[in-house]
Amino acid sequence: MIQELFRVRSAAIVGASRNKGKPGHVILKNFLRDFKGRIYPVNPNADRIEGLKSYPSISSIPYDVDLAVISVNETALPNVLKEAISKGVKFLIIITDIKNPDIKEKVLNILTNAESRVLGPSSIGLYIPKLGINTLFNPGERQGYPGYGGVGIATQSGAVGTLILDGLYNLGIGVSKFIGLGREWDITLEEIIKFFEYDEDTLLLTIYIENILNGRRFFEVVKEFTYKKPLIIYKGGREEPSRYAVLSHTGVMTDYKIFYGVAKQAGSILIRDIGWIVDAIQAIYFQPIPKGSNIGIVTGAGGIGIALLDEVEGYGLSIARYVDVGGTSGDDEYIDYIEEMYRDSNIDVIALIPYYPSPAITHEFNIKISSVVKYMLDKGYTKPLYVIQVGGGYRDSMSLELIKNRIPILSSTSSFVEIIGELYNYWRYLRYKGVDKRYKEVYEAIH
Repeated sequence: MIQELFRVRSAAIVGASRNKGKPGHVILKNFLRDFKGRIYPVNPNADRIEGLKSYPSISSIPYDVDLAVISVNETALPNVLKEAISKGVKFLIIITDIKNPDIKEKVLNILTNAESRVLGPSSIGLYIPKLGINTLFNPGERQGYPGYGGVGIATQSGAVGTLILDGLYNLGIGVSKFIGLGREWDITLEEIIKFFEYDEDTLLLTIYIENILNGRRFFEVVKEFTYKKPLIIYKGGREEPSRYAVLSHTGVMTDYKIFYGVAKQAGSILIRDIGWIVDAIQAIYFQPIPKGSNIGIVTGAGGIGIALLDEVEGYGLSIARYVDVGGTSGDDEYIDYIEEMYRDSNIDVIALIPYYPSPAITHEFNIKISSVVKYMLDKGYTKPLYVIQVGGGYRDSMSLELIKNRIPILSSTSSFVEIIGELYNYWRYLRYKGVDKRYKEVYEAIH
């Protein structure tokens, strides 16, 4: 039944408002922007909102409703849920955060044995650009909303999820489906991962998690997913104080060391810094996966190159070649060494660290780099190249041009080392499981 959530044709916005500062106003506006189905604002104190007839309650809507997005005061929530369930609404997204324990108990009792499926509570909801569904309460002038693409996102934190959306929007990378899980009183993370496994629109999945309610089930669905598609995970709450936490009889996973072992055994790509999530996505989305651990470095910024050398050794990778062209070098010096490293069979990954402030680097530098990378990939040199760009200002404006040509820009030497190490380990995992040829199909679908 969960698949039907992504095929809804009618939606009631409960708590729709004329007040621009209310979540219900923004959610309604977001639906009006792109949703092609029927939209029913629900507000007992308004006759019309944004040009649409407003209904005093869900039960007063004289049509079938597939989805109810509920953003009301928690005291009003129990009655709203009773009406929605009685009307036969298939899916309920509860944006409301329930803090009162008595109301929490009432809501749980109402939802027990209900046929309606529930996302939340405390869920930021769904963003599905292909269908024009957007239940997020962030207005478009404050939030980047990517177009349609192959990246799936499932998150237990709306704030982190919307940060990922912002990053992908800035890079021009599209999203298949974004799902804010909230507190998972009904629809769970494991159920959503299973859905994404078979979702033809999704080529890779990124998840942010804080709690895992069923560790055994989590391991099973992740293991099955990673056989077919890459899975990037950031786990919040790594520093929990209880050293005695275990994968308990109930399956609740709270200890990070246990989580790390389970996730790695299941083939996940684990990211330790929240700022590197988008780095990892673009690394997979733009370039081939590393099939070895030997790195070639071309740098015009000697200090950053040395910092990279220090970190590479700490992650178990190795340096096959290191070239410092110097801060005064121009386009051709970089290009010559990059071409050499593509042809060097001892090098598996190329790291490029341009010194953009140098007057010797022309405005055509990025075009030349992009042309060389495309040429080499077309010639069958399937090793990835990543640009490491530390700093901002002019450096950012120059390096971001490369993204248009599918060359990843990683934000630090630490990000580069962790992502390369994780992607290489994922490749080794696929080979060990005998399913590495499937990744070629995923890569070809992405590209």
